[in-house]
Amino acid sequence: MPAPPKPRGTSRLSYAEAFAAGVVLIAALVAVGWIFNLRLLHSFANFEFYPAMPMVNALGLLILGVAVLAVQRHLDQMILVSAISAGLLSVGCFMESVANVKLDLNMLLTPANEVRTSLISAINFAFASAILALSLKPSWHTGRIFATVVIASLYFPLASIIGFIGNAEAISRVEFFKDFALPEALGFTLFAIGILSATDNPLKSSWNSPASSVRWSTISLVGICLIAAIAAAHLALHPAWGVTAAISLFGATIIAATLLLSSLYSQNKSPSLAQNTSEASASYSEQQKYLLDFMENSGDGILMVDNTGTVLYANASAAQIFAWSKDELLHTNLHKLIPKRFRAEHLRNFHRFVQSAQQEMPYVKRGELVGLTQQGFEKALAISLFKRSDNNLVVATVRELSGIERGLAGKIKKTQLDSVTGIANRDEFLRFCENHWGQIVRKSENSYCIQLIDLDGLKNINNKYGREFGDTILQTVAATIKNRLRSGDKLFRYSSDAFVLICSHTENAAAEILAERIRTSLKVTPTRLGDNNIYVTCSIGLTLCDKLPADLVATVDHISRVLHEHDHEHRDQVIAVPPL
Repeated sequence: MPAPPKPRGTSRLSYAEAFAAGVVLIAALVAVGWIFNLRLLHSFANFEFYPAMPMVNALGLLILGVAVLAVQRHLDQMILVSAISAGLLSVGCFMESVANVKLDLNMLLTPANEVRTSLISAINFAFASAILALSLKPSWHTGRIFATVVIASLYFPLASIIGFIGNAEAISRVEFFKDFALPEALGFTLFAIGILSATDNPLKSSWNSPASSVRWSTISLVGICLIAAIAAAHLALHPAWGVTAAISLFGATIIAATLLLSSLYSQNKSPSLAQNTSEASASYSEQQKYLLDFMENSGDGILMVDNTGTVLYANASAAQIFAWSKDELLHTNLHKLIPKRFRAEHLRNFHRFVQSAQQEMPYVKRGELVGLTQQGFEKALAISLFKRSDNNLVVATVRELSGIERGLAGKIKKTQLDSVTGIANRDEFLRFCENHWGQIVRKSENSYCIQLIDLDGLKNINNKYGREFGDTILQTVAATIKNRLRSGDKLFRYSSDAFVLICSHTENAAAEILAERIRTSLKVTPTRLGDNNIYVTCSIGLTLCDKLPADLVATVDHISRVLHEHDHEHRDQVIAVPPL
């Protein structure tokens, strides 16, 4: 999947990212509160009867906030580590609160402040661990069990928040609630809602369903949970049987939620897009039916996915290409259709496309995509992407490349890329100047920065260690520069020891900062030679261009002359070169 431009000012924060940021912010505020001994931050109140959130639980909450982002981006290893961490924290909290074993977990981080952890914290970290484990597979988090566990995890935090709002002093005296701090309640609540936003689950599907019966069932479920939490907060205040009643109500709520979720799941589950759309609207137009027929009978594979990469619809051609049945493709994540060695890069590019302002990526801009069939065979594919303006739905059109197309794509690639570094070569730079530069300068009102990155002493390295090691140096340099670039920036190998970088939407200060970062990164990045590390420096000349027509080749040659006129003076420096 070719890399789309990284989002700039037009990208929007998703709900999952907003809730994750809220969890991280709460954890950070509590940590600052302990560091500077500010009760207002680690208790969210100045009253003595408000319990303080332990520092170790703030660390756990920070892990959960990061885990929400990991779930949204399908970073399985990070999700697994977070699930294990939450599980270990749960065990520690249980041992301190139930078994009365003094582990002093909080004392490890804040020696001057001894705070008791609560049983509710232990329960919720256990719930969080289970939720993250269930988030690892789409077939798990699309089921009723996942949604039930998330709803169960919301019960005690919501009851606690309602208790703090209604009668904070009274709720803080209840044995079951007294050590559970308000920041924890808020953090666990935001975590659960963030997970629901980041995954494809029955609750999310039902909430967004166009069918009124499904929406009302979802609203009823949310209402039951809120009423149960309010009742639990008030029942807990009863001196004799309050906690028992609250826990009994918790069990009843889980049973009611499970029954309602079963109903929602049966209403929501659908083997094809046609069934979903026919149930969604009785007035389905002829144009929409025609479009659906076209998609079903298209020779290209068509996948409709949400912004997390979960397949919502697949036509017969897509099922044939990937050797899955249509039903099996539904609720499958895109990463299952890509070989493991390419998954991280392709999924990173997919999420970048979703968050960018770009709405379409046609076939003509594609690279070669490698697909994976259910049996484990790899196929060369081409892909085009289109997304709705709200960024919530992406249509991917997949086409299997023939042998001739693959051969042609390979030959074109060889003529465009430098054989040593794998980046665009000088011929491609000249083609870019001829085909694109004039149009870009005439049409754009944004400033552009041109940088010539000239390696210091590469000829001496070639003479001393051999040209093969010199090529290894160039590969290290190219990889280091690429790691500093935004999508949309253009990097070319201009000569044997020089690279040209063209950056758009770049003002003077930002251009100088980028150049300094590249210079510093190259200076501290070694290339291994036996037991030794070999370092190389560079001189960078940069020029800013406005929207007026410019001769890019002449501009680069001008920068090169300025750098080489005082070669020894300009080594390992960034030099601002006035435009021609």
